Amino acid sequence: MQKIIERYREQAKDNKQTDDTEANQYLQQLKLETTKMAKKIELLEISKRKLLGRDISSCSYEELQGINRQLEQSLCIIKARKEAILLDENARLRENFQVGFQKLELHLLIVQILQFQVEMRLSPTSPIGEKAMQCGYAVVFNRAMARGSPFSSDSPPGGLLGREEETLFSL
Repeated sequence: MQKIIERYREQAKDNKQTDDTEANQYLQQLKLETTKMAKKIELLEISKRKLLGRDISSCSYEELQGINRQLEQSLCIIKARKEAILLDENARLRENFQVGFQKLELHLLIVQILQFQVEMRLSPTSPIGEKAMQCGYAVVFNRAMARGSPFSSDSPPGGLLGREEETLFSL
């Protein structure tokens, strides 16, 4: 039993030394990476100052040409992005305009059909009334007819169009 305990202590001691060595190696690696990152950050800050027009008095002609080329490329990229955004916005606005225009045309057609039906005193069972119903105006036609015929004495005041339709067509 004593031998087992002794072997355990030796193994634990070896493991601790191995762990300490690995930890030291890891710390050294982190320090090296930190130093490299600090140098990269410093170079980026110098480049940034040059691109912003600061500290360019010490630049050579070739460096100034390189900076100019970088700025022109960046400007081209920015213009391309802006153009893409504006084209997308323009397409979206055109689509919204088309949808709004189509809705307006539909509303005007519905008003024309209702006015025609009032003028002609059509019923939903007449051939033209049936055609209007088939064309997709059944909802408006049925609402108008449910409010009462404009020709009968039981018609509600306000005419054929209800509040929803009057608001809809008051564009």
